[in-house]
Amino acid sequence: MPNRNIFEEFTPELMTLYWRERALPERQTYLGAALFPSAYNPDLSLSWIRGRTPAPIALNPSAFDTEPPLRSRFGYEKITRDMPFFREALHINEEEFMTLQRVERGLVSESYAIPVKNKIYNDVFDLVEAGRVQKEAMRMQLLGTGGKISVAGAHGAVYSVDYQMPEENKFVVAPGFAWSNTAAADPIEDLRVWRKDIRDRVGSYPARVILSAKTWGYIRDNQKIKNGALLALGTVAGTATTVDVNIPPDKYAEYIRSALSDGAAGSGNLEFIVYDKVYKAHARASLSQYFPDDVIALLPSGTLGNTWWSDTPESLDAGNGKFETASVSDGVVVCQSRNDKPPLGFEIWASMITLPSFERILDCGWARVV
Repeated sequence: MPNRNIFEEFTPELMTLYWRERALPERQTYLGAALFPSAYNPDLSLSWIRGRTPAPIALNPSAFDTEPPLRSRFGYEKITRDMPFFREALHINEEEFMTLQRVERGLVSESYAIPVKNKIYNDVFDLVEAGRVQKEAMRMQLLGTGGKISVAGAHGAVYSVDYQMPEENKFVVAPGFAWSNTAAADPIEDLRVWRKDIRDRVGSYPARVILSAKTWGYIRDNQKIKNGALLALGTVAGTATTVDVNIPPDKYAEYIRSALSDGAAGSGNLEFIVYDKVYKAHARASLSQYFPDDVIALLPSGTLGNTWWSDTPESLDAGNGKFETASVSDGVVVCQSRNDKPPLGFEIWASMITLPSFERILDCGWARVV
């Protein structure tokens, strides 16, 4: 077998291509990516303008032969936040390094190194996916906490930021009527009051509700809602025929929309999005939900902001000859370098600078239902 440089198979460009091809069938789809689409920011500080989406404001009358009076701009506020930096590496140890060297020198067959090669490519896939997971975790924290992000890594680094959602946009269910109390709670009335409160300030009703599977279960098991859904299906609640009735999930949502509709435009327009995906904040962490239990997010239609990403130190220093880099489209940079001193081997790492903006935070609502 002729000698060759087997390490040419592990360039960041090839490994990133592998991620993109493998990602087609295996990549997770994230709700937050649609609500906060990706965008590039050249700076390390992120600035955006936030303000309520105003109801239409009429053009004011004026007199002939006079200068036009200045029109007041709707209240907007500039927000600036520092973008956090993320970086983690995976080391290819000396034993794995030796296996690849044996193949390079023609001492063993190609198949001998297949497990090591697969491990390296899987490591890269995991690193890039980890960047996407972190982005989704931050986006869902914004929605699930009422405008706050807190990221704590396994190595002690902590990043926290408060987007300062106004207290008037946050709601708490009335005492004694927590949604978990399915006999006494009235989620439809709560939603009606909260959505109207937002409509009265913004000019339109929230069109979407994000909630966890557990929180959706409170709605599904609520006695009033269940009886109403059964009635809508043509079945009288409490009769023997209802014992084994399975109400389709869309019938719950359909009934709630009909109960919320009061003739006002948008009052009955409400989509329920049950988001139950999970992740781990770091290797030693337990599973966490992207969107927490016992709270809901009330959102307008359309996008809410952007997921901004910026250049990392590696992407700006690409071509220096000390390491190789390749950028994934959403700002995750894959890097590789070989160790010239013991322990021999090479490292693969990923870096990312990213933060979501939340221009429409004032149009959104958040509620604790338990």
